[in-house]
Amino acid sequence: LCYGATDVPACPVDTELAARSLSSLLPEHAIWCMSGLVRAQQLAKAVLDLRGAAVLAQVDHRLNEMDFGVHEMQPWGNMDRAVFDAWEADFGAHRFGGRESVNELLQRVAGAVCDALASGVSDHIWFTH
Repeated sequence: LCYGATDVPACPVDTELAARSLSSLLPEHAIWCMSGLVRAQQLAKAVLDLRGAAVLAQVDHRLNEMDFGVHEMQPWGNMDRAVFDAWEADFGAHRFGGRESVNELLQRVAGAVCDALASGVSDHIWFTH
């Protein structure tokens, strides 16, 4: 199923398992950010809860998954081969589904990276798709 911008929740059981695996591995003092999508927020909140952290992760919509436009929530196998060929022919600039290109996604994330680097804090934890 093709989804990126669609706000699909994660499985609560798998989220809890992932949170338990991650909790002790992440640095103590970091800036925590998460995408605006519930599946990323579920994991961030679960990890923070396990750590008993008073800090909250900040929402940064620049970390959201790529918007696949008309292909959102469509089975990958039902898409015509021609839509993939067009995307592959100009992978960076082609707007797969008519909404957002890989280059546009990378520009969004690059802005978040630049802000993280400028913050002066060495550790940043991002929860994304």
